Amino acid sequence: FRRALELNPNYANAHKLYSLYLLSLGHYEEALAEIKRAVELDPLNLKYSDNLGQTYQGGRRYDLAIEQFKKTFDMDPNFASAHGDLAYTYFEMGKYDLWLHEWKKAAVLFNDQEEMAIADDVASVYAKSGLQAAISKDVVLRKQLAARRYVDPDFIAYDYAALGNKDQAFYWLEKAYAEKAGGLLYIKTESRVMEVLRSDPRYADLLKRMGLPQ
Repeated sequence: FRRALELNPNYANAHKLYSLYLLSLGHYEEALAEIKRAVELDPLNLKYSDNLGQTYQGGRRYDLAIEQFKKTFDMDPNFASAHGDLAYTYFEMGKYDLWLHEWKKAAVLFNDQEEMAIADDVASVYAKSGLQAAISKDVVLRKQLAARRYVDPDFIAYDYAALGNKDQAFYWLEKAYAEKAGGLLYIKTESRVMEVLRSDPRYADLLKRMGLPQ
């Protein structure tokens, strides 16, 4: 990345990709500087704008993340990825009604019928029985979905972490590791939900095997 940027300091995509690499290492401020530079160079690029929001979210600067996603919607209110990332941000903030709304909106914009059905079912359980029951329902539905198409095991690990079930969370993280799942790449900047795992020796062991700094 550095060599590419030496050759062309104004190559926006190199700044974006370098930012993602830095974020995976947990180098938040450096990652933020790189993605900001990408946005400066190509301010109308929806993906870069969304990536900046994701980076704010990864640094738990949730208000700035929401502000950035809304800037993305100013350019394209139907940019599905940003709605999905906003949903994740709202979940992290504990704003579960907004989480469900944005999750469903993202699924509709992606025209993902199965994801729409899961979002509807989880929302129904949440309305009747609360968050824990809703997340448990999501686990069941994602396991069923995995029999029909690929599901990143990291998503199920996240659910189990949210439920406080460390053993199952690590089981699915190990599955993600074995499959080289993309969702595992940003485990060091993973959410507040995953905090429950970080004091466990299995977490440090996983980082070591992935070649990530402790």
